Amino acid sequence: MSTQQARGGIERKILTSILWVGVIPMGLALIIGWIFAYQGQQLAVSQELNTAARAAAGGVELSLRNQIREFEALAKDASIQSILQ
Repeated sequence: MSTQQARGGIERKILTSILWVGVIPMGLALIIGWIFAYQGQQLAVSQELNTAARAAAGGVELSLRNQIREFEALAKDASIQSILQ
């Protein structure tokens, strides 16, 4: 009688099924979730930096506006005008 070897034992078939049904989809879900979290974090940081830059620009503009007012007041002062003429 010729003996034939089984192509794959039941253990191997069960392990393969577990991999296809459980481990591989879970790994893909983790990778996709990580990509979405990474992109979301990049967007959040970008928005926060944009907000901080706008706030800093507003502060600089306010400070310069006050200095320009002071210089305009000095330029209109009669004693300064008489010295410059």
